[in-house]
Amino acid sequence: MLVNNLIVLSILSGCALTSASSPRPDNKNTASKVPNSKSNLPTDYLPTTPEPCPRYPVIFLHGLMGGSKGSYKGVAQHFESLGCKVRVPDVAPVNSSEFRGTQLAGIIRQYLVETGAPKVNIVAHSQGGLDARYAVSKLGLAGSVATLSMLSTPNYGSPLADLAIKDMKNPLSKLFLSSGLGTISNTTNSNGSDSNDTAAAMKALSTTYMNFTFNPNVPDVPGVLYQSWAARTGPGMKDKTKLNFSLTQKYLAKQSGENDGMVAVESAKWGEFRGILEADHLDITGTKLGDEGVDQFDHLKFLDSLLSELRSKGF
Repeated sequence: MLVNNLIVLSILSGCALTSASSPRPDNKNTASKVPNSKSNLPTDYLPTTPEPCPRYPVIFLHGLMGGSKGSYKGVAQHFESLGCKVRVPDVAPVNSSEFRGTQLAGIIRQYLVETGAPKVNIVAHSQGGLDARYAVSKLGLAGSVATLSMLSTPNYGSPLADLAIKDMKNPLSKLFLSSGLGTISNTTNSNGSDSNDTAAAMKALSTTYMNFTFNPNVPDVPGVLYQSWAARTGPGMKDKTKLNFSLTQKYLAKQSGENDGMVAVESAKWGEFRGILEADHLDITGTKLGDEGVDQFDHLKFLDSLLSELRSKGF
């Protein structure tokens, strides 16, 4: 029980969940490949921003328990200084992907009005990728999103969510999964704790729900480029594993193989898989927590290259 409680505590401090490499049902939700030829894109909206800014504005979306106050450190300032149109919004810190995705849909529609752009690019971390998949597929945003780039998104459910659901009957776990979440979320996300629903979040990220409900009912949309990156950390890796990820990293290594302390590499693969980053789960968005260094992951350099590539492809 002590190990279980420590794992649940690591979930809370890690700000995201991992996914399993458990058997999956046949998945026909393969990403629709979008031609890179600029001649296939509309000519009534031309990029007005310099390199490395993409043609369309960019929304950087956080994961579970993330938010504009803690995720994507320095990203908005960095890209705005280069002349890019970017936004780092807040959705509910702890809730289902459907609830968060509905909030995201409203944010996207408002941002399109503000910018005058016909579409946006979405760069989504962890659960944010699931929010975006839902918004695009189920909420009428197919024509409003050009690309979805997912960074360590748990596309096949989370064994840690399964464990949390089981341990919610334990008084100590109940404490972690209720009042503790609200306190942490208030410091990272402007939505605060009033929109938190821990039970909904855990159910939505469970392996059973993701594999047999969410994925079959949230197909990828033709005309949208879906791409994904995974990340890995642990013994023998150049990335320094954060203390709060050490237990979950070892647990996941036994359950699912390589992982970033929160999400298994195999679970992060969706659409066009682009590769594995040498980083832990929070490094991807710049939450270093003392592990900066020459050999540590440079999130701004990575995101620079990602946005520059989107621009070169006409997005």
